[in-house]
Amino acid sequence: MSGAKEAEERMIAHASGIIAAGRGKIKIRQAMRLVEFTEAQVKNITLYQKVRRKAERMMVIASVTVISMSKSN
Repeated sequence: MSGAKEAEERMIAHASGIIAAGRGKIKIRQAMRLVEFTEAQVKNITLYQKVRRKAERMMVIASVTVISMSKSN
């Protein structure tokens, strides 16, 4: 895979993560701009669909604090 293609895949993953974490509060094009896609890339429907589909497949897991319950002597 070429360096440009790898960089694009990382940007797609990053934008998708932002969208998934935003839970509908951020638009796809906004997320794409945040990770520095060019304006031509943002308008590219193929890239837009890749970001959207990847975001749909992601699941956000909330962090949970786990407290150890041990017996004290």
